[in-house]
Amino acid sequence: MADHVTIDMLRSQIDQIDDQLLDLIVRRVRVTGGIAEVKALAAGPEFGFRPGREAEILRRVVARAGDGLGPAIVIQIWRALISESLLRQGLVEILLTPGAGADALRLHELARSYFGFAAEIRLGPSNGDFRAALGRAAEQVGVIALAPWPASTGNGQWWSMLIESRFSELRIVGGWPMFTSPGPEAAFVTRAPLTPSGADHAWVVAFDEHHQAANAMAAVGVTGEEIARARAAVLLRFDGFLAEDDPRIARLGNSGLQNVRVIGVCARPV
Repeated sequence: MADHVTIDMLRSQIDQIDDQLLDLIVRRVRVTGGIAEVKALAAGPEFGFRPGREAEILRRVVARAGDGLGPAIVIQIWRALISESLLRQGLVEILLTPGAGADALRLHELARSYFGFAAEIRLGPSNGDFRAALGRAAEQVGVIALAPWPASTGNGQWWSMLIESRFSELRIVGGWPMFTSPGPEAAFVTRAPLTPSGADHAWVVAFDEHHQAANAMAAVGVTGEEIARARAAVLLRFDGFLAEDDPRIARLGNSGLQNVRVIGVCARPV
């Protein structure tokens, strides 16, 4: 850097860049507001939470930044921008649902890093009881239950509740963190459609009394694995996005499984 450059000159440049950034942020907010208006005209007001689309955006900007800026700071900035848009599209509240003995503080940290400081985040009903929080999310659009990621043991076993008819409209629409291995720590459960990010895992539940899941997947030609069991219920993870009306769902039902249903999708770690 030239010797004649002063601190004041550099600070002036920063001020100019800040002004340009602010103008672009305002422009972005206006465009996202326009998207919400177009959606409302087309299909009426709806909850705008689309983690698949959000993951797609994050992948693109991280790739564009390359080595010029670390992924962590890029994700932090864009999460703040996306969260502001989400709040404007009807986010009501986030319910922390740790269950007994889980790390509620960690769930709160994850919620803040994803939804930002303006979102209402609180412990779910009955001290974070799974069933109570899922019931609240099922009753009101715009409520998100944040629960430990589904697992075969411990607090991750709450997934089996999604088989119940009272929770039939709930979906695991994403998880966080999105881009870390081995995968997310928390699941977003809410009344919203499943949306692909371009590189996903689909999550499926079924009744499998005779342990036919592996044979059924092979017969249908899908790749994936069994993740957990709760009595006769089984949780399966498939490679790729799987829409709820995918014909392979019916074929799985004809291959030894019963009551097969897609309950979730999550962006794969990259």
